Amino acid sequence: MGGARIASIFAQLVAHGRAPSTPVAVIENGTLPGQRVQVTDLGTPDTIAPSGDGPVLLIIGEVVRYHGATAPVGEVDATPSPRAGRAATDASGGDRG
Repeated sequence: MGGARIASIFAQLVAHGRAPSTPVAVIENGTLPGQRVQVTDLGTPDTIAPSGDGPVLLIIGEVVRYHGATAPVGEVDATPSPRAGRAATDASGGDRG
């Protein structure tokens, strides 16, 4: 669906005022075992090669620069930090000191 029209979508966004340097993430089969993420910018749609066998989600804008800065789902350390415990005490009206 969207994968076949990526170049056209990018061109229309640039034609309507988005900078060619605007970052874009193309996510295929999001949340599935075969998820694939490709990052580029609006000026270089030819660097994206969708496989065409699943849904495509386009993320457009500065938020794309955070790709890779966070842990994937299922790999997050759920150990509470000491500060989190203190915040809970503070919020309940406990002693801050």
